[in-house]
Amino acid sequence: GLTWIPLQYYSNNCEETFNKSSNGIITRSNEQEALCIDTKSQLSSMSESRIAFSTLEGRPSAYEFDTSPVLQDWVTATDIKIVLLSSNLEPNSYSVADLAVGGRCKCNGHASKCIANSDARLVCDCKHNTAGDECERCKDFHYDRPWARATQRDANECVVCNCNKHSTKCRFNLELYKMSGHKSGGVCIDCQHNTAGRSCQYCRESFTRDLTQPMTSVNACQGTCTCNNHSQQCRFNKELYLLSGRKSGGICIQCKHNTVGRHCSYCKETFYRDPDLPITHPQICKACNCHPVGSRGKVCNQTTGQCPCKEGVSGLRCDRCIKGYQQTKSPIAPCIKKIELSPSNSYSIYNRNENVYRYHEQDANNDGDDDDDDDIHTTSTEKTTTTTTATTSTTTISSILTEYNPSIDMEQYCGACRYYSRRLHVKKYCKRDYTIHARVTNRHDAGQWISYLLTIVRVYKDRLNRIQESEQWIWLSRKDVQCGCPRLKLDKQYLLMGFYDQMQTSLSLDRTSVVIEWRPRMEQRMNLFRKYELNKKC
Repeated sequence: GLTWIPLQYYSNNCEETFNKSSNGIITRSNEQEALCIDTKSQLSSMSESRIAFSTLEGRPSAYEFDTSPVLQDWVTATDIKIVLLSSNLEPNSYSVADLAVGGRCKCNGHASKCIANSDARLVCDCKHNTAGDECERCKDFHYDRPWARATQRDANECVVCNCNKHSTKCRFNLELYKMSGHKSGGVCIDCQHNTAGRSCQYCRESFTRDLTQPMTSVNACQGTCTCNNHSQQCRFNKELYLLSGRKSGGICIQCKHNTVGRHCSYCKETFYRDPDLPITHPQICKACNCHPVGSRGKVCNQTTGQCPCKEGVSGLRCDRCIKGYQQTKSPIAPCIKKIELSPSNSYSIYNRNENVYRYHEQDANNDGDDDDDDDIHTTSTEKTTTTTTATTSTTTISSILTEYNPSIDMEQYCGACRYYSRRLHVKKYCKRDYTIHARVTNRHDAGQWISYLLTIVRVYKDRLNRIQESEQWIWLSRKDVQCGCPRLKLDKQYLLMGFYDQMQTSLSLDRTSVVIEWRPRMEQRMNLFRKYELNKKC
């Protein structure tokens, strides 16, 4: 032994010999200390006297030995030494006979016997997946919970790590053990067969899980995914795997560089592919950068990068007007078509409106009046003939409105707007290019023009198929709006009947248009008109 610790003192005078009181009281605070026993009380005669010593006798924690580290250390010894100090016996000699020491191997409760090792030393024959001379640790690969001494209630067996047969090495992690509710703390090391994770329970990056195989199979994780260098992670899809003839079932996840798709082979919305770069290049996808005013949206063609341009707008990003159009300040119609004035026919917006109105006014007079009908408000001006001569071959819409007789005052221009209350005859329906039921939801000023946003409720007639969307902008001359010919109000519903302008693709209203505030009983009549048209009676 390297160090010696007293277990017990014997003397007929404890205080004088060992400086200890005789037959001291043992408490929990001193149960690991040596006591001094007065030999006068134990030796009955001068011969054949027997002294017995037990390491646990009288110790308060003896019945809780499995949970008392103090007593466990107290009873542990590698060697026993007995020292005879002095004697006052006559003659001055004595002897010791029949020395008996009882004990057992210290195996922390994990062995029932000791065996000799290669060095002829006694070591524990460990059980419960423990190892060491004293079964003081867990066997290799049995670190799923911490080592503990066996007790009468629990063997505290060491548990093997769960690595799904993909590793034979693991370590213990106390934090994981606590988080699991003191159930599992093993962490696998050096996972094989393309697996990864604490328990080798999922596939390594770029490998796919074959769901047709158990996780414990060496074939659980198949070959690398094809993600074109835009992702290092993928997952397995059984349906794709079966459809491919059991060849490929990987789906890339968390694609980078603005790519998407099963193999990160497409550009995401608002990006398009650069045809000059390989698919694996980190800058393969370029931003569309569609012009916020000139384009109809942010998503471009993923092959060409062409943004969806508004009418009259061109360019890859819809950032310039095409030939024959000029730029405006309107975000709704940033480019409008230039209007050519022909000297031969003395064409004028105002003359066109007046002539068309007179033509339809004549038709209206032939319709006859009726008392029990809706009030139809069509507006007109007094017949004032106006002629203008073109001074240039190409002039913009805004310049026409500016140059047309600037000295004319609004009263002379508007004239006296007359309102007629008569039956809505089918002839009016047949002669118009379009008839719609719509709600006015917004208004926008654009120089000499004013546009209204219509939410189309129903299209009864569309001769040129120009009304393709549920929302449509309709254009009116500012001067006509100021005259109230026609008049539109926000959040109101109207029946609109008008002609298409051959020089514009968008809808427009003028003095020849029929604008009626919508009433529910109109629907039945418009259905009859539409049926009349479908029967080719218009």
